[in-house]
Amino acid sequence: MKKWGALLFLMTLLVGCHSVDGNEEIIETPLTPEESVAYDSNQSPIETDGVFVEKEDVKLSIECPVEATINSAVDAFHLTMSEDQLGAIIHEPTVEQLAQLDSLEVLLYEEEGWSDRLLIIPKEVGTTVAIYSTWYDGERFIDGEPVFNEMVIEQFQVIDVRSRVPEGIPNLKVVMEYKEKKVEYLMTYDGRGDRAQVEYLEVSGE
Repeated sequence: MKKWGALLFLMTLLVGCHSVDGNEEIIETPLTPEESVAYDSNQSPIETDGVFVEKEDVKLSIECPVEATINSAVDAFHLTMSEDQLGAIIHEPTVEQLAQLDSLEVLLYEEEGWSDRLLIIPKEVGTTVAIYSTWYDGERFIDGEPVFNEMVIEQFQVIDVRSRVPEGIPNLKVVMEYKEKKVEYLMTYDGRGDRAQVEYLEVSGE
């Protein structure tokens, strides 16, 4: 009887070591190294391009895309422009140059019975290009109403101008504006035949 009593006492002790309130078993789960690292509230962040990065972050790649403002049509025609050049005019484009229009968005200005053709390539997206009728009063050119006025707001945009350029006094003027810069260009007849096929519209130094 004494042996049975001692055995019951030992079993009671063992059961008590593995239960709470006599029912629930205690289970201990060890923390992983990541979970056991305490957060340092005094740790100061590093500011990088408007994005806060903790010092502990060693390998962090942040992409901050910047929207380009250069009209992609400039590259399509392999043009290179300076800061003061707002665009370019291609006179009587070749077959190869006209083939580039298939992949571009073309804004058309066309006169009835046109015989001359040129392409206007604005350098910056957001450039305003206007074509005005104009006449000479003996002292200066006077502009009429715009016959073409279009805001270039998308990439790959060019203006295809088909008109009749008189051999004498010009009757059309191109005005190009971007931000605080402005340039004007009279569409003249190339009577001597020595004009460069590509002319750059550059802001004067005034």
